Amino acid sequence: MTFPLQHPAEVRSARLTAKGYRMHRLQVLGLLALVIGVAPTSQVLAHAPIIACFDNGDGTVTCEAGYSDGASSKGQTARVLLNDQRLVEEGKFDEDGTFTFAKPKEGFYVEFEGDPSHLATFYGEDLS
Repeated sequence: MTFPLQHPAEVRSARLTAKGYRMHRLQVLGLLALVIGVAPTSQVLAHAPIIACFDNGDGTVTCEAGYSDGASSKGQTARVLLNDQRLVEEGKFDEDGTFTFAKPKEGFYVEFEGDPSHLATFYGEDLS
């Protein structure tokens, strides 16, 4: 099988395209190396609050809280509020990172506040 001869302008254009591709590929590889180098650092810095609650079936609810990096919520604030924002109860998470309270008859939510920049909320309607 033979290929038709290319016009010199087409050959030059093909070379420029190939060179442009190599430069682009090197840029992509450089960006990928940067992302790989930064990714472990961003995971170490991740410190998001997490809260989950469950119905104990005896008129109480237990919430467990902590941080995405494994840090404890021990001694940090837990608040139970009605959906109209009235405070029902406030306490602290225990050594195991749990907080148990009487289940309100009305709609409610629970806030886990590590500090003003670390707040997580669990809504009573999500109880299983």
